[in-house]
Amino acid sequence: MVKFLNFKFWSKILIILIVSYASCKGDVYDDKTIIIENGEMRLIISENGYAKSLIYKATGQECLNLEENVSVFAVKQYNSLPGPETLLYPYNPRFSYAKKVQRNGDKLIVTFDGIPDVVTLQLKITDSYIGLNVSNIENGGTQLSQRLMKPLDELFFFRLPVRERDHFGEWLNVMYDKNVAVNVLGTDQYCKISSEKRSGYRIMEACAVDDIKTLGVGAALIVTETKNLLNHIEQLENDFNLAPGVKNRRSKESRLSYYWATDITPDNVDQHIKYARKGGFKLFMISSNSFAMPASFTWLPAYSNGIKDLKEVVDKINNAGIIAGVHLYYTKSDKKDVYVTGVPDHRLGLRKIFTLAEPISESSSIITVEENPRTCTMKEGRRILKIGKELITYQDYTNERPYQFTGCNRGYLQTKVYAREKGFKLGLLDVDTWDRWIRFDQQTSIQQEVAERIGDIYNQAGFQFIYLDGAEDVNPPFWYNIPHSQKVVLDQFKTPPIFTESAVHTHFSWHMIDRANAFDLQEYSPERLKDVTRNYPMREALMLKDDFSKGDFGWVANYPAGYRDGDAIGMQPDMIEFSTSRAAGWDTGTSLWTELSWTESNPRSEDIFEVFRRWETVRKENWLTEEQKAELRNPDQEHILLIDENGEFELRPYFQIPLPQIKEIRAFHFKREGKIYVVYWDTLGEGQLIIPIREENIRLFNSLDRKPLKVKTKEGNILIPAGSRRYLECTNMSESQVIEAFKNLKIKNF
Repeated sequence: MVKFLNFKFWSKILIILIVSYASCKGDVYDDKTIIIENGEMRLIISENGYAKSLIYKATGQECLNLEENVSVFAVKQYNSLPGPETLLYPYNPRFSYAKKVQRNGDKLIVTFDGIPDVVTLQLKITDSYIGLNVSNIENGGTQLSQRLMKPLDELFFFRLPVRERDHFGEWLNVMYDKNVAVNVLGTDQYCKISSEKRSGYRIMEACAVDDIKTLGVGAALIVTETKNLLNHIEQLENDFNLAPGVKNRRSKESRLSYYWATDITPDNVDQHIKYARKGGFKLFMISSNSFAMPASFTWLPAYSNGIKDLKEVVDKINNAGIIAGVHLYYTKSDKKDVYVTGVPDHRLGLRKIFTLAEPISESSSIITVEENPRTCTMKEGRRILKIGKELITYQDYTNERPYQFTGCNRGYLQTKVYAREKGFKLGLLDVDTWDRWIRFDQQTSIQQEVAERIGDIYNQAGFQFIYLDGAEDVNPPFWYNIPHSQKVVLDQFKTPPIFTESAVHTHFSWHMIDRANAFDLQEYSPERLKDVTRNYPMREALMLKDDFSKGDFGWVANYPAGYRDGDAIGMQPDMIEFSTSRAAGWDTGTSLWTELSWTESNPRSEDIFEVFRRWETVRKENWLTEEQKAELRNPDQEHILLIDENGEFELRPYFQIPLPQIKEIRAFHFKREGKIYVVYWDTLGEGQLIIPIREENIRLFNSLDRKPLKVKTKEGNILIPAGSRRYLECTNMSESQVIEAFKNLKIKNF
């Protein structure tokens, strides 16, 4: 009774009704109009297949751009139209749009202009989404048209002109603002999801491609309040038995960093665990290259007992309270692997196919072919032909007849040399841009075979997360083969990973790839880490936010001085601080890519682990406020995470003091409680600094939560140790005076 008399409640209902009525005013909908709705949305399609309206019911908002007529259903045929229609038009791919749409219960029956095909779409209406599935295709024409019927090469079974809002997530294919989200997404890996930007709107499309699959392909439409979008996607994932993308994105592990050991063995696992603990890591990734040869995953000598040794390594990590995961390549084989060397597998990928124009003998060094090889690679390590069970390298080729590969080296990679007759087929081997690898042909059974082997190792060893590297190394169509190859692997796991990362991602992989990708930052010298972090992970973070997703701000390598560049100073604490703090601003982690020799050669490894430990603690305790996270998203301002006198965390912006003449010293200043502080260290070892500052104006700390250190003086200057990170508190000095004093320091090495 109280609610009945509530003026605000009934006013809100009245407003919704008025707005809903106004949105339809001027349009006349008869009983032939198609209306599809659930509790949150109403989609209206005209009898001839045009999108007339998409209303978000709660506010009556129109979600479509109605200035242009856009057909909800269309067919693209590559080889023009069937029958006599072919003679009427130029022989080009053609679009046919819906001519008539009828609803029969939970089915839509669609016919098209110019083609006899009749498409039946199955509707699935739930509180969370409206699903469409291509359930049947029939030919409704004459006997002649049936005989000449061509495939529906691309069947666009759902197209909507969705009005632009503040955000568009290309990966998830979602348009939204703070109030409303419109999402068109695939319900299986066979659905091609795309969008086309127009003026003020996007045409968001779901398509079934005949070369992949047509019948049974599905998509869904979600229109909801933005804060409820992930809940609806999670329901869809449950209904269609998809990977738990929403659940994993919400997990506490999704914000953590990981320690990545590239050289781990049963003999050194304890040392790696010691370092991982120092860094406060709760995630620990193992490189599969340390224990097995891809893609056969035959065991390397360090793992002479095979899975028993690997399980022992993983058990030690898990028993240390750290979660073990694995990094591996899964779409390609190492050249040294048995899939390539000796007898190359018949399912290796080929980029181009050629036909022998002349026979070859066992000694032929010139191979004459029918087809022009002009687009074949000339890059070293990639000039490989496969003819039957033989691999052949070439030095050059001609691009005028006779087409020839010249300078051929027969029997490459220990393969047997064969004579071949005229007309025999050969191919250009699909060698990765990193020429160590040969890619698989995704149309064959090889990916399933390798995936099953990966699954056995993953399940038996007890891994709990995975990085699928080389995801881009598949043959076209990429929109399908990338997520399909990922799904083939993940389907082998008894328990879904707590999260999955991958080199690249396409629409359907949103459900599987929970934390997007990392960048190969280890390919840059440490001095460039901050710049490449700004250029790549930080840019990607902003993009992924529109897709309700995160990325990995790594991989960051703990290189010692001179490792990537003879003049490089090696990885330093401030570089790590920048990477991991920027990641924390986006509620995600970074990763430390390391080998024992690097850690033990870098004199600042202890400081680097301390930086990681502090930030990983902050992540686990969810210590940062939203305001602090916003600060950390600034690419131009660096921050330091301190431990104060009470053992509590304290976040401060800090600024580097340029010391171009003294490369081995790094120093940063910050303000705290009205005083100027400097954190400094020696990048290369241990030494002593002579700084023109009076002793009574400073206090020196190893850490702010510890007692001050004794300071020596000499002729009015202070003499302070330089090695690991230390903190200098300066009083009765301005910021400029402190900076000037450090610019005039002198260093005395021990």
